Amino acid sequence: MIAILLKKGHFLCIDFIYLAVLFVLRVALFPSASEDDAEQLIYAQTWAWGHKANKPPLFTWLVILSKYLFGVSVFAVEAVKFVCLFLLYGFLSFASYLIVKDRLYSMLCGLSLVGIYHVGWDVVMNYSNTALMGAAVAASFWALFRSLETPSRSGYLWLGLAVGVGCYGHRGFDCTGSESPLVYTQILINIVVIVLMIIPHCSWFSPDPAGAHLAEINYLHVDPSATYLSYVGKGLWSGARAIVAFLVRFIAIALLVFWKPVLNPGPMN
Repeated sequence: MIAILLKKGHFLCIDFIYLAVLFVLRVALFPSASEDDAEQLIYAQTWAWGHKANKPPLFTWLVILSKYLFGVSVFAVEAVKFVCLFLLYGFLSFASYLIVKDRLYSMLCGLSLVGIYHVGWDVVMNYSNTALMGAAVAASFWALFRSLETPSRSGYLWLGLAVGVGCYGHRGFDCTGSESPLVYTQILINIVVIVLMIIPHCSWFSPDPAGAHLAEINYLHVDPSATYLSYVGKGLWSGARAIVAFLVRFIAIALLVFWKPVLNPGPMN
């Protein structure tokens, strides 16, 4: 059946089947809440513009709505998380199609995330806001490539909404600019939408900026006896190890799946 769906290009069906199996495994075999899931259940008791300095409130708002349907349980958090993962795989596939113009390869691009352990499994067990951020990143890529291909006001509006959702999803969502064909007057649509979306959450910091700063600092563990060079060396080594661990499975699967363009690369467009 999977082969038939791949041939017909029904990526969303494959996406749904894969995530449905993961969802059943998560809820049935690991019914307890992880640290992030339990944290969300605590914060989801009240509506607020912010609950934690390094985590914007959008995911928590979605969990509050999910609780009305599924009650106060880990199921409420996982339902929101898996919808985010569904959007992550889907938008990445749609964005890939705008580049490669091939349904099979675009579907494989979306499924290639399975090769990254932190996305393929670790997020299922441990992360919450990160899943929403991933969906926003993929949606931003799709909206960006769509705007580059067919510029329109609606395209810039979707891009602004995707970036705004990312800013409300996780503090790790980084909005960076570069020289590109997007330098039109319509780019103001993105800026206006993003600013309007993040103002309420930013205002949450204004009454007590010192408290917000302290909340961030509490996540850092500093050894006063260590030297500056040792900190730099350990940081660089830790970063290099994290990059290798994060990408090695993905690279192996990507080489197995996309071996043809690797051996015979075509002209770059």
